[in-house]
Amino acid sequence: MSSKKMVVLAVVLTAILTAVYWNHFDNGFYFDDIHTIVNNEYIRSLEHVPEFFTNIETFGTMPTNRGYRPMVTLQNAIDYRLAGNKLDPMFFHLSIYFWYLVQGVLLYILFLNIFKKVIPDHDFRMVSLLSVTFYMFHAANSETINYIIARSDSFSTVCMAGSLVLYQNQRTRKWLLYLFPFIIGMLTKEVTLMLVPIIMLYHLLFEEDFTLRDLRSSSIFKKGVRSIAAAIPMIVVGIGLIAFNLGYMNNPDKLSTGIAHPRLDYFTSQFVVVVHYIANFILPLDLSADPDFKVTADIFTAKKIFSFLVIALLHAIALFCMTKRKYLPIAFGILWFFISLIPTSTFNPLTQVSNDHRTFLPYIGLCLATGWAIYLLYSRLSESKKNTGLLKPIFMTVLLLTMVGHSCGIYLRNEIWESNETLWFDAVQKGPTNGRAQMNYGLEKMRKGEYPEAEKYFTKALELLPYWPYTNINMAVLKDAMGKKEEAVKYFELALRYGSDNPEPYYYYARFAVKNKDTDKAMLLLEAGHNVSPKHGKINELREQLRLLGVSPEEKLKAQIKLVESNPTADNYINLSLAQYQAKDYKGCIASCRKALDINPRSAIAYNNICSANNAMQNWKEAAIACQKALEIDPNFERARNNLNWALNSIKRE
Repeated sequence: MSSKKMVVLAVVLTAILTAVYWNHFDNGFYFDDIHTIVNNEYIRSLEHVPEFFTNIETFGTMPTNRGYRPMVTLQNAIDYRLAGNKLDPMFFHLSIYFWYLVQGVLLYILFLNIFKKVIPDHDFRMVSLLSVTFYMFHAANSETINYIIARSDSFSTVCMAGSLVLYQNQRTRKWLLYLFPFIIGMLTKEVTLMLVPIIMLYHLLFEEDFTLRDLRSSSIFKKGVRSIAAAIPMIVVGIGLIAFNLGYMNNPDKLSTGIAHPRLDYFTSQFVVVVHYIANFILPLDLSADPDFKVTADIFTAKKIFSFLVIALLHAIALFCMTKRKYLPIAFGILWFFISLIPTSTFNPLTQVSNDHRTFLPYIGLCLATGWAIYLLYSRLSESKKNTGLLKPIFMTVLLLTMVGHSCGIYLRNEIWESNETLWFDAVQKGPTNGRAQMNYGLEKMRKGEYPEAEKYFTKALELLPYWPYTNINMAVLKDAMGKKEEAVKYFELALRYGSDNPEPYYYYARFAVKNKDTDKAMLLLEAGHNVSPKHGKINELREQLRLLGVSPEEKLKAQIKLVESNPTADNYINLSLAQYQAKDYKGCIASCRKALDINPRSAIAYNNICSANNAMQNWKEAAIACQKALEIDPNFERARNNLNWALNSIKRE
């Protein structure tokens, strides 16, 4: 195929991919997005950019969940600025998707260069394009593309691909230019360090022409030494950055102590997790925002033994493929998969045992191996005398069906990521013993005013995760909403006991105290929460509101305007609308509420405030419409119901 036709085909495939992902651009912020983006004041001003590289606290408001990933924070801050200084997820998704397309181009070059190394005199542009297309359309990647903070995975992968491509070029390798994307990747996510063994393996297989037959040769030692030497610049830089991260950037006093699980138990439990990843590569029907896997102590279980055998079989295939040069891309791809899983699936116990966005980098290797294996099979069948001419149509049909299937999978996963309710319902269905999923789905029930249902899910979550602060926080908020204040206090106290290093219990307990007119306790809680996380947006906003309680309406209005200008969130616009209402600026109150609704279209409080302002101006019909919308969102909103009755009674009197 001519170069022009190849470009046209690539453009068409890109357009189709964009169409498939089109329904994901307005998906929201979830899970770790909240403490790294939504509540993180640092990303709200580019003036903090130098701090991103010198202060680990800028990563997020959760001290125990911070990592030295300044490039992630920088991208979040840029997207926040491009969105007009507001939390519009579309701009974040556009940025992530742009780099995903860049990654596709880099992978095409990477695959093509590898294939040419094996058989130099063949045209492998179509093989490379189709292999990369399989990766780009793989439904499992939608877990990473939809989850905004998982940009640490996607962007570090872009950097790794770019570094490998620069390493493949002799000129750029000579000037060590491949180190630049490697450094950027290391400042994005630590998994980038796995590029060191990947480059060693690449150099050994494709630069040194190594096969297992070389084990009998005296040259094996020299080839190994040269492969290690090729990675020395990257080893030095990588170890230096890790040492800087661990020794200087991380504050041991603000990190969680102890390991999440016993190392051996975690390692053997990962056998099952890795086979789950392999199964999802073959047929991605078990994708979840929070897969339900547990660490178990028993080694000789049926699941672990079977999973170990599957992993051993793949390693055996990789070793077999290292016996002949033409099979080397298969070996390289399989080993890429396992190497890139080392940080999460070996002896480094993570709290979250499994996560489907962790396969974003490993699946590159499997797509490389699969693409090359299919090419070899196609070539062999083409040469067979039994080939009846149906071979090409059959392969094209299988390819088309695979692409359509994955496209449907991406579209459906995007739909699931559309809201908290759909996301966590899916996670609950797939993981009935997953406490996090139970809690998050119960939270959606509570937001809809379905308190008995919410209590059922929260109770289940507490059974599974009794010491997790969030389960206790949400049960406390629910008990308060149900009018059970004493029980609410009990759960708030438990949340503080189990999460003293977490700012969220302080904020929600303080909000409860404000509601019950105990401002002194609220201020004590907010100050304690501020000490834990100085740039927690909601804590600082509530502190400012309490500070303004004793000032004049005029001073309060000025302060709220200033706060909105520096931090235009939905909550701040609502607080400004209250100040404007008190100052009898009813039109200004409505305008501020409209801006709050632009950011959060489901704010019942904003609609209620519009109703109140219209009532004050005797615009009864507009008031009734606004309060009806407030009650559609929150049927238990008593103030909105009272305001609606006022408006309707006034309409009747007219």
